Amino acid sequence: MSDIDLTSENLDDSKKIGSLMKNDEVKKDSLKMTDRNLGMVIFSWIIMLLASSLSIILWRELGPGEPFWWPFIILTFLAIIFIISLVKKTLKPQRSFSAILLIIFIFGYGGGWKFGIIPTIRESLLWTEWMNSMPWALSSILIHLLRLSPAFVILLFLFLTGRKRKDFYLMIGEIRANVEP
Repeated sequence: MSDIDLTSENLDDSKKIGSLMKNDEVKKDSLKMTDRNLGMVIFSWIIMLLASSLSIILWRELGPGEPFWWPFIILTFLAIIFIISLVKKTLKPQRSFSAILLIIFIFGYGGGWKFGIIPTIRESLLWTEWMNSMPWALSSILIHLLRLSPAFVILLFLFLTGRKRKDFYLMIGEIRANVEP
């Protein structure tokens, strides 16, 4: 006798396994890197490294310090990349990504520079006097709200681009739902 059990239950299981294997093959085919996808990945990394702390680290470690004009160069490149993504259809998937990095950089969270809206506000005489004139708890709340302002602007941007709350996980979930991969 053979070790294979040919009952209807096992035949159904083998069909399920066969269909899962076909789905796996489809997933592997869809994950293959095409030249266009490779170009998008490289373009994304260029944008990310441009907005990251890499340039400030290199200026501080290899040079005399960061020049005051360098953040403006990065800001210009990020703005150009965003404008190009508006014009060129092949870069449309990068539009939101480049816009969010541009927002983050403009607000002053781009790479540790003392550049941007938030550092400018926090270093202003008016802000300093205002913070010193109010109770500690209230000034602390206002500082945290100022730090959260890029997140609020990014959320506004995502809503204005037609995304729904569930697209970026701002929804009430089911606490008793099963965990699935």
